[in-house]
Amino acid sequence: MGRKAENKFEKIKGVEGSPRNLTERKKAEKKSELALSLLQATLDSTTDAILVVNLSGKITSYNKQFRLMFNHSQENS
Repeated sequence: MGRKAENKFEKIKGVEGSPRNLTERKKAEKKSELALSLLQATLDSTTDAILVVNLSGKITSYNKQFRLMFNHSQENS
């Protein structure tokens, strides 16, 4: 963040600071979103029912075939 430069009348006459380059972070976010999208598409296109649970036994994810085979809705998670 920058700091504002003020004169004796408390009026802002400029801003001092350096811009941040967010290009690399945005590229990484897009790459991550694409990978997640491809993974979900792969899971949804398989004929196997897939259910993912965490170590506590809570359902964290499932695919389309699981919903169809076990009549499971997202509200039941």
